[in-house]
Amino acid sequence: MVTTLTPSVAFAQTEAPEKADEATEPLVDAEAAEDEPIVLLDQGEKAAFTATSNSWDSYANATWFQGPGRYAISTPEQLAYISAALSTQSFAGSTFYLTNDIYLNQTNANGEPLLWEAKTDGAFEGTIDGQGFGIYGMTSTSSRAALFGKVENAAFYNLEIEGSATAGVAAAFAGSANNSTFQNCVSSVSVTGTSATGLVGGLVGYASNCSFLGCQNAGRVSGPARAAGGIVGESVGSNFEVCFNEQAVQGAIRSGGIVGSMALPTGVSGYSTFLRCANQAAISAEQFAGGLIGVAVAQTTMSQSYNRSSVEGGSYSFTDAAYAGGLIGYVAQSESTLTVEQSFNSGMAWAVATGATSHAFAGGIVGGTGSRFAIEQSYNTGNANATMAQSCASGAFVGYSQAPGQSSERNCYWLNTAPKQANGSNVRAVPVAIPVAPSELRTIVPYLGTSFAYSAYANGAPELAWTTNTAELCYLSSNGSTVLERVGIQEGASVSGSDIARLYCGEVPAKWVDGQALRFLGWSTSSGGKVGEAISHASGVLYVYPVYEKPAAEPTQPAQTTQPNQWILSHGSWWYRHGDGSFTRNAWEHINGAWYHFDADGWMQTGWLKLGSTWYYLNSNGAMAEDWKSINGVWYYFTPSDGAMRTGWLKLGSTWYYLHGNGAMATGWVKVGVKWYYLNSNGAMAEGWKRVDGIWYYLTPSDGAMHTGWLKLGSTWYYLRSNGAMATGWLNIGGAWYFFNDSGEWRA
Repeated sequence: MVTTLTPSVAFAQTEAPEKADEATEPLVDAEAAEDEPIVLLDQGEKAAFTATSNSWDSYANATWFQGPGRYAISTPEQLAYISAALSTQSFAGSTFYLTNDIYLNQTNANGEPLLWEAKTDGAFEGTIDGQGFGIYGMTSTSSRAALFGKVENAAFYNLEIEGSATAGVAAAFAGSANNSTFQNCVSSVSVTGTSATGLVGGLVGYASNCSFLGCQNAGRVSGPARAAGGIVGESVGSNFEVCFNEQAVQGAIRSGGIVGSMALPTGVSGYSTFLRCANQAAISAEQFAGGLIGVAVAQTTMSQSYNRSSVEGGSYSFTDAAYAGGLIGYVAQSESTLTVEQSFNSGMAWAVATGATSHAFAGGIVGGTGSRFAIEQSYNTGNANATMAQSCASGAFVGYSQAPGQSSERNCYWLNTAPKQANGSNVRAVPVAIPVAPSELRTIVPYLGTSFAYSAYANGAPELAWTTNTAELCYLSSNGSTVLERVGIQEGASVSGSDIARLYCGEVPAKWVDGQALRFLGWSTSSGGKVGEAISHASGVLYVYPVYEKPAAEPTQPAQTTQPNQWILSHGSWWYRHGDGSFTRNAWEHINGAWYHFDADGWMQTGWLKLGSTWYYLNSNGAMAEDWKSINGVWYYFTPSDGAMRTGWLKLGSTWYYLHGNGAMATGWVKVGVKWYYLNSNGAMAEGWKRVDGIWYYLTPSDGAMHTGWLKLGSTWYYLRSNGAMATGWLNIGGAWYFFNDSGEWRA
């Protein structure tokens, strides 16, 4: 068995796609088994059969199965019976476990290879445990080419399948799977699609409400298909954990290293998760290509995942819209939000289209999106290019967005020597990904979170801890537990003094002396040394050590109780001492007319602060922000008296404003629900007639919603097109012609 590796239907459009296809079961014709005499083989026999049928169905052995139960499987004839009998039974309640490898690469009396014909008139509902053995030499060419045509409520464990599968719907384990589990399963099957509307996947063609745990694809997936994926062709409401693709995936419409396309849910939850998934093989498609997902729905969360290989959407002969994303090619339009966290891409994303009205969009993380996105603690070092098309956009993170101004990129970084900008020109994210130089890649680890290793790098960039032998750092107090007192830096590293100071910025390591907590100051290259000492070149594994402040410098309770309340500055940080010597910890305090927040050690906080589900902003002097506040050029509103950041509609006096989900004040066009609104440059909601880019629109007074269709003001009729633009000149409405003058007034 191959050792599982540890990872080191088309849119018709001229613009961006509106939404993903609804989830549908692939339609194929059921094929009946041939009625041939049964000829049995002894275990391990590889000689040719004496019969002339070339279908494994004709050699099925039915004598061993006695009803639901647990059975050992050791011969291909036993396995053939399970497939052949699905027309009459589902094997629900039965578990089959392999006791040796099973070989299907045998021939009949005429020397013809025996074909494996998966059934579609019944679904397998049992359990198969390979126990580390495999099924080898499978050649499947039926309408659904796979071990089984359909599986429901089934489970597969510790099993590898090798061979070839060629059909419109093709995969190693199942043409379609519903409510099933695949754990520690490997496909070494060469999967080839034969239909532009078909589905091909390394393990499963179409999956609904399934779980894939520790699965791997080691076989090439290619051919015409509406969706092609290293693990699954098309998925609805399924979850993927520690799944890995190591062979090229090439589909006609949508391709992804893990999933080719995700569809909108029909009767199942549409939410899907991708945890610790990886791709390191080339991905390509005619339109939508993604390192992990070709086309995603917004109800998706991806975490601790990566892509290392090239992704290409379109081609030099392609004339439609092409998308390429390092992790995700395109996200279908939705009111939900796509979430990507603690992930990275180091492969090239390239979108190419040559038509006179074509579009090409490429992004290091997402090629294009019709939905909001939230990308956190992630980075990209790969190039993103969009070329040849009439309209092109590219970015280190997102190339194109239909939902500008409602997204965020927090603690995200991109290599400034690769793409020229963080996002395409129409993408609005607050905050936005930060460019870093190659020499700075090692210093971003603390901001990426503990999912990344502190001392493992690939080409100078941080590695995810789960792909290395580096455990997450955990600092414990010295009262009875071992204290981790140092952090390893990779051999050969060059680290500056300022880099050392930034090696750790999360929960500080704790140290206590005589019952008092010491103040953590930073790192040193020697035990008991000074903070900020530089490492010129590490010879062997070098360690840095934490440095603490003496107890006297830490906020304490002085014996005297007569001192007035006062601010105390210590090593660049402030704390507030009360007259009795006490100080506030992990709480708000109202001081001289302003609110301040102190952390668990009593130090005054500044900048953004999230408590529960509420965001606050603390000015550089620590005072809580209230009312309007411009932060990095973006306006936010914090409710006076309680300081909570507002989102959604906000009415101040007689004026309405709209705050995006991340708190940023909206300007320009904004879609809320199904209605469009226009917010002036000062954020105030427009009402009545409004001229935007030379075009007149009418925003309903008091409501502000953009009007479409016929509009009567006084005795005058106007007509607003479906995009809200005021009509002028001749216009055919409902089969009749109308004339509107330059002021938009209808003239009979």
